[in-house]
Amino acid sequence: MLVSLLAFVLAQAPGPCLERYQSLHPTCPGGVGCPSSEPEACSLLVSTFAVDESRLGQLLREDEAVEVIQREAVQPVLGVGVAGTPGQIDATVSVQPVGLVGASLGVVSSDYGRAHLLTFSANPLAIASKDPGSQARLSRLFDVSVVLPAPLGDEQPAGFFGLRSNIDFLGAAVAHRELETLSAAALQAQRQALSAGGGIREDLRRALDTLPPEQRARCLDALFAPGGTLEGLAAACSPGLPARLRTAAAASPRFQQALDDFEDAVDSAHGGLQVQLDVPATRSSPVPFRAALLGAGTYSLTRDLRAPWRVDAMASFGPDYLLSAGEGALGATLAVALGVKARLLRGMPRLHSSLGLRGHLGQSSPLRPLSVPSLPGNYLQAQLGLSLPIGRTGLAVAGGMNWSIAGGSYYGQTAFSANLIYSLPGRTR
Repeated sequence: MLVSLLAFVLAQAPGPCLERYQSLHPTCPGGVGCPSSEPEACSLLVSTFAVDESRLGQLLREDEAVEVIQREAVQPVLGVGVAGTPGQIDATVSVQPVGLVGASLGVVSSDYGRAHLLTFSANPLAIASKDPGSQARLSRLFDVSVVLPAPLGDEQPAGFFGLRSNIDFLGAAVAHRELETLSAAALQAQRQALSAGGGIREDLRRALDTLPPEQRARCLDALFAPGGTLEGLAAACSPGLPARLRTAAAASPRFQQALDDFEDAVDSAHGGLQVQLDVPATRSSPVPFRAALLGAGTYSLTRDLRAPWRVDAMASFGPDYLLSAGEGALGATLAVALGVKARLLRGMPRLHSSLGLRGHLGQSSPLRPLSVPSLPGNYLQAQLGLSLPIGRTGLAVAGGMNWSIAGGSYYGQTAFSANLIYSLPGRTR
């Protein structure tokens, strides 16, 4: 008898959902529309929560919303750090860093013979970053490359090693700006999924119905307490909620549109510095010491960045210095080019081609550096380049031709290279 009486009293006591609903609605109990049972109160609370934007703003922070991006849109369009080597296909240098790591194998034929080069590039900031937001920003700021001779021919390769480093201030700034826009779209997509998504609401309702009273009260605290987070909601209510919410947000048309805009706009402009250094491995090496500091920039001339065809204006300028056996030569290079990026299929990387001029003013010297475009003296060169990505594999085949227009004692060179670029998983432009 006592047990039955105790069960009856407990059954009449309001549960956590009824208590929370009554605390939020002073007219209850007894008012119109007030719930009369615990399951009904839980259902109404979920619906009330789901349309309350102020509570959603507390639960979804930017660093949580940006996880929807999943480190996408960090794939570089061009090859790895082959600037200042015979594998450079554009008249201008590019300061766009590699997304994560990359490698290039180049075969070059010129008046001075044939050369084989290996280039390895890495983006230490991208490798060290731990979240999508910082990775998307930092992956566009800095990289470093090592250039080595490849022992592929019959001749003994020249002993040297080269270093290249790109610092893309403008590219990182553009990525930061575009990522803020994309983060806002991701946040809004999650809010929409949480407030209007039937599956998410059903998860919360099911959790409240099945949780024991004490756990149900903690779930309600996570739903309505100030300063709540999505992780706190998952821990207290439903562990699978964040994953379902991010999946629903990532699939929303609004976010997909914002992601497409981000991928097209984020590489519309680049500007910064490139450091080039070639060091002979031995005193008898035919490759002289060479140092160059170049400022370079790329700017898209196409207003609609999502258009299949884009035209870029490119320029680079800077001093260079050659030194071997006590003989040195100082000079400066100015190069301009027009580049065309064409996307044959949506979701695939763009084909890149360019045509440009490179002028050099400096001291004459018999020194022969690693690359024909780095020769000392006064001359004007023309260069045609083409880079063809192979699907979404990260592999691209590139080629370039360089020939003399005025000055210089050479006719030109032809270069072919294969670039393998590995970035984080995601779509490529």
